[in-house]
Amino acid sequence: MLAYSFDEPASLNPLLELFREVNETLAHVAHYILRFTTVAIFSLLAGLLATSLDESVAVQPLKWVLIVVTTLVVTGLIHMLLNVPALFLLITRRNPFSFIL
Repeated sequence: MLAYSFDEPASLNPLLELFREVNETLAHVAHYILRFTTVAIFSLLAGLLATSLDESVAVQPLKWVLIVVTTLVVTGLIHMLLNVPALFLLITRRNPFSFIL
């Protein structure tokens, strides 16, 4: 049924328009979820610090959060700066850094 929908122009095809609108709506929902995730994480960490009376109770989970965030940032940078350019070089045989810079 979806294959038949590409025979007509996009403005005349209601099924194709429906899928485009659903795609756009889901993109907006994902955008708002990502916007408020940082606020939620900050609120959780602030609540943890505000309710702890002993300093060691609050510092130990924050050390793990710092380790996880540092690990994610370092591995992301390694992936972006080494793995992806190496894969690009192997596939296209072109200098990947000429496209990056």
